[in-house]
Amino acid sequence: MTYNPNIPTDLPPPNVAVDFIRTNFSQYQTIFSKNHTAINNSNQGKHEAIIYENQANDPGITNDYDAVYSKSVVSSSGTSSQLFLQIPQFLPNSVPNLPQQLTFNTVNKAGPQFQSFLPGGYTVHFGQVSSVPVTITLTPTTGGIASVIVNPNNFTTAGTPIPFDAFAIVLGPSSFSINSSLATGIYTFTWIAICVQ
Repeated sequence: MTYNPNIPTDLPPPNVAVDFIRTNFSQYQTIFSKNHTAINNSNQGKHEAIIYENQANDPGITNDYDAVYSKSVVSSSGTSSQLFLQIPQFLPNSVPNLPQQLTFNTVNKAGPQFQSFLPGGYTVHFGQVSSVPVTITLTPTTGGIASVIVNPNNFTTAGTPIPFDAFAIVLGPSSFSINSSLATGIYTFTWIAICVQ
């Protein structure tokens, strides 16, 4: 027998219904313990896992409730299920209440360039290079570069600072060049790029 949501309503006579009720309790324990601590334990009933079914669309919210859900996201790394949050209201009130993506399926921590993720669908790439000009191609690829910051590392000769500049030119959705009009020889430059997926 399997779990029957219509029990205890419309029950047959008690001598027959007892088997249906026992089955429901047995099935309920099995179903409940898939993501909760079993109800015969000192931690009984606590969540051990939360299972999200993928949503086709943002469910939206009403009143004072928040929504945490999963939805498929297409990025340059492929399509994968990601976690989203939507809250009743952002402040100030003029800001639209859009869902915020909380996770991303790819993180590069092997170097020489590194990558992380910001809620809202942004990736942050960063690294260090020697000598300019140089072209940086971001991996994994991105949907577009929102901002690039390049910083020349401070060098001195006998305690005297050597002045030079650094600037970036965006070449495409996943590449930019680091340049300097004053640096000569080999210098190191640190960079950070904020990108959309």
